[in-house]
Amino acid sequence: MAEERALDHYQRKSLPTELWKVIFSKVTHLPGKVEFAKQASAHLKFPCATQEGAANFYNDEIRYIVGARLRIILVCKTWYILGIADLYSHVWFNPESPSSDSLQFAFTRRPSALSDVKRLTVRAPRNYLLCDYSTLLERMEWVASLLSRLPQVRILQVSPEVAAILPMQKLSPTLEVVTILRSPVNSSLPILKHTISATVLEHTRVLLLDPVIFHRGMLKTQVHFQSVTHFALVSHRYPIDLRIIGLDRILDNWALPNLQTLVIEHVDWPTVSTLCRRHLDTLKSLHLDYSLMESGASNWQTETLGLPNLQEIKLKSCGNLFPFLNLDVVALEMLEVLNDRDIWPDLPQLLDLSPKLLALESYRISGHSYQGLLYVNPLLENPGIVAQVAALRDRGISVEVHWSECVDPACQGQGKCFSPFGG
Repeated sequence: MAEERALDHYQRKSLPTELWKVIFSKVTHLPGKVEFAKQASAHLKFPCATQEGAANFYNDEIRYIVGARLRIILVCKTWYILGIADLYSHVWFNPESPSSDSLQFAFTRRPSALSDVKRLTVRAPRNYLLCDYSTLLERMEWVASLLSRLPQVRILQVSPEVAAILPMQKLSPTLEVVTILRSPVNSSLPILKHTISATVLEHTRVLLLDPVIFHRGMLKTQVHFQSVTHFALVSHRYPIDLRIIGLDRILDNWALPNLQTLVIEHVDWPTVSTLCRRHLDTLKSLHLDYSLMESGASNWQTETLGLPNLQEIKLKSCGNLFPFLNLDVVALEMLEVLNDRDIWPDLPQLLDLSPKLLALESYRISGHSYQGLLYVNPLLENPGIVAQVAALRDRGISVEVHWSECVDPACQGQGKCFSPFGG
């Protein structure tokens, strides 16, 4: 009551409360970052996609945001009242840090702050051998208990290393985005203390998973992901054939009736094509990263895959993988290809698109050039290449060709390298 009276008195003599909150938000905002984004693209940077706002933060960025919010609430009692909810809105939990114990104390002393948490990020220990394992487990068990006590949490971000320790048996029904993705700096999973139950993730809308969390126990579980519209399987380390652990059978038990976007990195194509076939009526966007796998007919031998409602494909690979996928995508509107090797020898083939793609409006090609512009420019002026581009533009297709190493500040990978191909 005293806080409300103080705030009312301040409002009569100062700016409106909502305006102060906008000012505080601007002070703690980092350019290019969207802290509470719910779009899948913000939480997962796909290699050949333009990302307008990223939801992932480095440690120093988190320290800056938390430090700024802490300084705001220490100015005066009124600013404390106005800014305390922002301080707790994004909880960054580091199980290796003694400050995590202070966080436990803060929530114990002020349980109402649990309602202010909109995002929980639990980072992975950098080295299990350098920290007290019993203390680590105690802190992880506390954060696990915290998961079921956050009534307004929208975003949960943990690594597989952490998820393997967390007893994730109950999550808040308000969760919309769950990411369990391995950090590239982490080496290996600890011994599984708890297997991850897929049923606790049923109500999420955006679900991003690392395949290392899958286990044979999931073969026995039927899961209905009624709300999931964006689903990702991302293996950061190496190509993996998940048929070995029965991923294809696990996914057979997973119903995603409203799936619209599927993101795959380094998961075998037969498994992926089967998953796509099961959702051909709803799937609208397909992102594939096979940059660590050589393209060739033997690796991609599947029956013709018809996806009648697919509107967008983003594909990163070594060489021109698109023809090998054997896709029938009559409604495709946007095709984006990133060649992870020297793009220019493959350019004639890349520009040789099937006439069946009648709905295609935009075609974006990106890649490397190890021989520099002295080689690239004459190639782009080649009569055959020019004729191919002209033919595509006559079909109403906007064509962009990007050189990944372009140093022109006017371009910065945004399609201005070769203006005759744009538009």
